[in-house]
Order: sequence, then C-alpha cells, then structure tokens
Amino acid sequence: MFSSAKQNSDALVPQGQAGGTPSDMMPFGEYPETLTTSDGAHGTAIGSIRGMLWRRKWTIVAVLVLIAGTTIPAIWLLTVPTYRSTATVRVSPVVSRLVFRTEDNGIVPLYKSFLNTQVSDIRNPIILQRVLDRDEIRDTVWYQGGGKKLVHQAPTPLERLSDMLSVRGRPNTELIDVSVALPIASEAKRIVDAVVDEYKKYKDETERGADARKMETLANERLARRAELDVLIKRKYSLAKKIGATAPEQLRSELSTHLSQLDAMREEVSRELEMAQWKLAQLTAGSDATATATTSQPVVTGQEPWHKYVNDSEWRRRRLALDAAQHDLDILQQEYGKAHPQVKRAMTSVEHAGTLLSAREAELDDPAYVPLAARESTETVTTHEGLERLIAEREKERHLLDGEIERQRAKVEEASDIAMQIAEVDEQIARTRELYDAVHREIEVQLMEGKAPARIQIAAHGLQPTRPSQDRRLLLTGLAFGGALMCGVGLAYLRGATDTTIREVVDIRSSVQVPFLGQLPRLASTTDLMAESTPAVVEAVRMVRTALLERLTATNKSSVLVTSPTEESGKTSLAILLTKSLAQLGKRTLLVEVDLWRPSLATRLGSNRTKGLAALLTGHANRDEIVVHTNVKTLDIIFAGEETEGFDPDLLANGTFSKSLAHWKSTYDFVVLDGPPVLPVADARILAGHADGAVMVLRASHCRQADAMEAYAHLCAAGATLFGTILTGSRSDGTSGYYAGYGSYRKTSNALPAQVE
Repeated sequence: MFSSAKQNSDALVPQGQAGGTPSDMMPFGEYPETLTTSDGAHGTAIGSIRGMLWRRKWTIVAVLVLIAGTTIPAIWLLTVPTYRSTATVRVSPVVSRLVFRTEDNGIVPLYKSFLNTQVSDIRNPIILQRVLDRDEIRDTVWYQGGGKKLVHQAPTPLERLSDMLSVRGRPNTELIDVSVALPIASEAKRIVDAVVDEYKKYKDETERGADARKMETLANERLARRAELDVLIKRKYSLAKKIGATAPEQLRSELSTHLSQLDAMREEVSRELEMAQWKLAQLTAGSDATATATTSQPVVTGQEPWHKYVNDSEWRRRRLALDAAQHDLDILQQEYGKAHPQVKRAMTSVEHAGTLLSAREAELDDPAYVPLAARESTETVTTHEGLERLIAEREKERHLLDGEIERQRAKVEEASDIAMQIAEVDEQIARTRELYDAVHREIEVQLMEGKAPARIQIAAHGLQPTRPSQDRRLLLTGLAFGGALMCGVGLAYLRGATDTTIREVVDIRSSVQVPFLGQLPRLASTTDLMAESTPAVVEAVRMVRTALLERLTATNKSSVLVTSPTEESGKTSLAILLTKSLAQLGKRTLLVEVDLWRPSLATRLGSNRTKGLAALLTGHANRDEIVVHTNVKTLDIIFAGEETEGFDPDLLANGTFSKSLAHWKSTYDFVVLDGPPVLPVADARILAGHADGAVMVLRASHCRQADAMEAYAHLCAAGATLFGTILTGSRSDGTSGYYAGYGSYRKTSNALPAQVE
C-alpha cells in the first residue's frame, strides 16, 4: 500500500517534552490539576483572551470606525474653546482694631468654617442677581444668547451664571479664587469682576447693617437702664422718708438701745414689785427676821470681775444679745466670707451689742449710780401701808413700761423691714449702674472700632486671557477614540465569551481538565495525507506520536481508539497520519476502520476492497482475508468494507470483535482504531471498553465545548481510559513558524504512495 519510508532515527523525544509523563495516562475524571497549569494559569488566560480578540479583530475595527468616525468630526465642529478669567478675594483671619480689644476683632474663631461660608456666600442668588442687573452684563453676548433646550424650558440667566461660576478656596491660604470660563475673553473678565465687586458691596452692607442694629440695641438698652436706675433711687428716698433717716442701720441701733433700756427698767420694776409683795407677806405673817435675812446677799470673793454684774438682769440680757450676734457673725463668715453685705451687717450688730454691754457695766461700776433714784425703794418702806402703796405704784409703772416697750418694739421692727428694703434697693441700684456703665462703654467702643479696616478685600480683579484656558477637543477626540476602541473590544469579547466553539488549545483547557497530546495545523486537502506533507504537519504529528508513545509504552498498552464528539472533526485524517508516523519508527502497526456507519478510509486511500470488518463480524470472512498489506512491511490496514446480509451494528458488542482485537494486539505492536464519533452513535462507547485507551480529536472552529464535555462524559460512563486530546485545524500552531525555516533541509520524502495490494 505505502512505499517504505526512511526510518526515523529520533523516534522518541525525551520524556516530558512533548505530551507529559506516562503518569498522566489515567481514566477520565482523574486527571491531575497540573495538566492544565503547565504554562501557568495566568499566561493561559491572557493568551486565551488575546487569541479570542485577535480572531474578531475586524469586529473591533468596524466598531472603531463606526463610532469614532461619527463622534470625532462632531467634536471638532461643535466644541468651542473657552477663556477663563480669575479674580481673587482675600478673607483675613484677623479683624483689625484701632484702640479697643473687643470680641469682634482679633483672631476669627473657626476660620476654616468661616472661609468655607464665604465661598458659599459668593454664589448667593442675591449677589448673582445684582450682577445680572448691571447694564454692562446685560449687553454681553452671553446674556443675550441664552440657552435653548428642545424638551425642557430654557434656563434663566441666574441659573446659567450659577452653573458656570467657579468658586474655590486656595488650600492653606486666605484667598478665594472666583473664575468664569466663556468663549469670549472680554466677557469672562467683565462678569468675574462684577461678581467680586457685588460680593464686596454686599458684605460691607451686611456688616454695616449688623453694626447699626447692634448700636440701636445698645442705645435702647442704655435708656432702659437709665430709667430703671432713676426709679430705684426714687424708691430708696421714699423708704428713707418713712423712718425719717437715710441711714436705717443707725436708727435701728438707736431704737434697739432704747428698747433694751426699757426692758431693763421693766425688769427692775418687776423685781421691786416682787420684793414689796414678799415684804408685805412677811409683815402680815410677822416674819420680819426672815425677810431681812433673805434680802441680804453674801459677798463672793475669788471670782472673775464680771461676776459682780451677774445679779443685774439688764447686764445678763445684753450679754446674751452679744453672744447671739457673735454666733450669727461666725456662721455668715463661714458661708459667704468677710466681704459679703450680710457679713458686714452682722459685724455692725456685734459692735452695737458690745457697746451696749460696756455702757451697762460702766453704769454698774459707778458708785453714784442708783437705779430708779427718784423712786422709793423697798428697803426704805417698812410699814404695811407703805408697802401696799409701793406695790400699787410698781404695778402701774410696769403697766406703762409694757406699753412703751410694745410701741418701741414696733418701731424697731418697722425700721428693720425698711432697712432690709433699702438694702435690696441698694443692691439693685448697684447692678443696674454696672449694666448701664457696661452698655455705655460698649457704645463708645463700637463707635471707635467701626472705623477699623474690613476683613474682606478684593486682592485682584480678573485678567483678560489671551489663550484658551481649556481646549477640550484633543481630549474629547482621545476619549472618543478610546471609547470606540473599548466598545469594539467589549463587543468582540462579548462575542467570544458567548461563542462556545473550540478554536484554540486554551478553549480545551478551559472546558475540562484532560491531558493534551498536541495540535495539527489546517490541512489544505486530503491529498496531504498521502503525498509529502509540510514540515509543520510532520513535526506536529511527531509531537503527538511522542506524547502518545509515552503513555502506551509506560503501561504496555498497544490499542488506541481515535474518535471525536461529532462527525467531520478530522479523526480519520489523524488516524492515517498517526499510523504512518508509527510505521516510520519500524513498529508493526495496524489501522482498523471501525466506523461502520460512514466508512471513508478506502475512498481516501483509493482502494476498492469490499471485504472488511463488517464481513468479519457477520462471519463472511476470516481475519486474514480482511487484512490489507502495504508495501511497508510494518503497516497493515483493515477497512470497514461493505455491509453484508444480516449485518447488525450491535455485533461490535459480541465476542468476535474482542477476540479479533486481542489477536491483532498479539500480532502487531500498535493497533489504531478509526472509530465513529461519540455523540451520534453508541459504537464509540462500546469500542472504548475494548480498546486500551481512547484519543479524542477536536477540530478547531467546528467542535463545540458542550459537545466535547458530553463526549468526555459518555466515555467516562463507558469506563474508557482517555490517553489525551488532539486539536486539528488550528490556526495558531506553534510548530509551523519554528520549523518553517527547516523545510528546505528535509530532502527525505515522508510520503507513502496511496497504493494497496
């Protein structure tokens, strides 16, 4: 059939260089993770995306031309350069003062917040409306042109001015930049100058108005305090007039002294009355001696000097009054201190009580002092009639003293109440006078400090620009081009992401984790399989053969089923090229066409043999009759042949095929089964159980990922061992470029004549 070819001296590539180690051969579903990450997951993903986009480059170009070709001319026609004019406002953090330091001048509290507030105030609609009311602004093209919208109402000039006005504070400075950008440079300067001028006027008016309102409030407050002060002074003199003295404390002291004297006189009268009554009782009973003994008082020696006053009731009363006043003073000093008005009044009371006590002691120390000198004493009256008369006199005298004491006590209480009222009025007068002085001083300060320089000033008016501040046409052009490119890339990526067709190796690795044996470039025609192949095809087949031999020889397996998910995937072409490559190694190889549904091997090789595998399975031929020998001693072929009478596809499942396969494996080094596709019929799943392993052939731009995964699942369910996957018809074969330069040096023909015996 084929002429013998040159034996290939480099039969095997070192282990691990072409298709992985023999340990990679295992049943489907148990492939190690490293098989999918040999080149790096990151590089694989990038390469997959790059290849996917490159395959759809014309989509990217079309979207780029469509979008960029329409937007870029529109940008250059509709976009107008603008000129920006900027004015500067200075907001001082320190309010200057002339003479007085007040709460309004000095460092501005929360200056950053105040500065940000001024940024917002510049955009105040009141200020912007004043700008628009100027005649020079109304004469501008910007004001007269206005804005027109097809759907909504045209914006007002105030809205347009607010939108185009830019107000920003310079970081870490006292300056605020106010800028306007317009197509006409002179109008931009005119508008920005009007904005800062109106802002300065508005702030000055606001501050002057605030100062005027403050001055008015202070003036009204001063008048109110003056009127209140006059009312309090009149009330004080009215109260003093009631008691006939302007010093109520002194009057109260005098009245208290008089009251104390009256109390002493009453006690003395009461004592003499009791003595007279006692004497009268003694006289009546005849006990003159007892009365005399009772009236005599023994002299006590060795006692303190003040003991001589103890028997005096007036002294004892005044001493008790002094102790009580001193006790009250101590309590007030502990509570308020020495400077409090109540403490001062208590000290005056202590001094007055001490004075009264000292006066009484002086009276008692005077030898010439005789209490009630003009009156009769109980010691001089000894008769019964005299004592009765003395008792009547003392009772009358005590009655008169009681009335006088009540009147005097009423005067003291009245004087005390008025004194307390006058003291309260004095405190109110002091507070009111203090407020009046503070208000008067604040008015003087405001009048002086109102002449200080303002805190807000115009640092610089805007300049008329000579060059556009921003010509966005180049930027918009770049953005339009970039956006169009991104849209094109996005559309291409979307198409690629939704495309489930297998096109490159990365598509296989992203679908399932399977060993990959290699890839073959696209073949020009079927004659390439028989004639001399290109160097790229030859080297690609060598790589696939080397990777497959590593799996077969490592496990002593020799039969391989070549199948695919669907038809027209290139499995037959691969079977022919693989068989030819194995025969070139000097290995006895048998190619068996087991696709009984659509046999095509005989047609491709130009053979007219009618007997084949179908005749063997039905018993119309034996094993030797169906074998086709070629001119190459190491290569034989068994065609599918024509279907005979009584042929049933389920014959592949009987023992005839399995026994024949065992015989072929014992006779040949390698048996290659060109099987049917997995998905249309069940033959491939049956054959996968008989063969030592299977090779899945996927055709680029033809097989779908879902079909491949389903085919893998069926083989797994059939218990097949998957040697690997081969991609045919790839456009990005890595071997073509490398070996293209070596094609002229390969003089040996790899072709085998398409002739069968």
